[in-house]
Amino acid sequence: MKKILLPLLAMTAVSTAEATPFNGFFLGAQAGIAKRITTTSLSNQTLTVNGATVTEVDYSKKNRSTGFVYGLMGGYGRNLNGLYLGGELSVNFSQNNKNQTQSVLGTNGSTYSVNTQYKHGPTLTFAPRAGAVFANSYLAYVRLGLAVSRDQIQNYDVTTGNSFNSSKKTKLTFVPGVGIEKDFGNHMLLRLEYTYNTGSQLSGDSTGVYQARQNMKYSAHALKLGVSWQF
Repeated sequence: MKKILLPLLAMTAVSTAEATPFNGFFLGAQAGIAKRITTTSLSNQTLTVNGATVTEVDYSKKNRSTGFVYGLMGGYGRNLNGLYLGGELSVNFSQNNKNQTQSVLGTNGSTYSVNTQYKHGPTLTFAPRAGAVFANSYLAYVRLGLAVSRDQIQNYDVTTGNSFNSSKKTKLTFVPGVGIEKDFGNHMLLRLEYTYNTGSQLSGDSTGVYQARQNMKYSAHALKLGVSWQF
């Protein structure tokens, strides 16, 4: 009798697990697009151009750029009778680095070209997730992520050849988001997710005989499609 009951109980347990989606560990990949908004400011700086002393006026420029983002994610979740609770760890890479040449006005009425370069490093994010399971195969969720990345800015005065120290810092930012996930059976999950990186600020000082400070603030909207396997 035991030889008959044990296999039946095992099959029942497997069937029950398969009939309850969004339970257990998952591992997958995601890709999409990100729209980054950067605001770069430069404090006034005094320098010598053709023997004359010139002060470049303070300026602040806002730029928008769109690029490709991709990465891997994994985590664990539980479906508690329709209430979903879980957590996720992800690493993402961005092709949305910014290299922008801008015009700066001098006190003598002349215009100077300043090149601002921004590089966003790989991002490691941990995000608790909570949501609701409906129609037995869909999950709508919110996520509250904390992201760590190594970002860099560099300013270069194209007209005069003066440059700034490259400022490279590790930043912690808040990345909330929302998403919807579909269980297609056979342990395969498909998701569509929107996130907003609230961003941070980087600063760096100039090199050479003049003094100035560069500041950059950034934020980013991202829309990603992901596929994962539950096990």
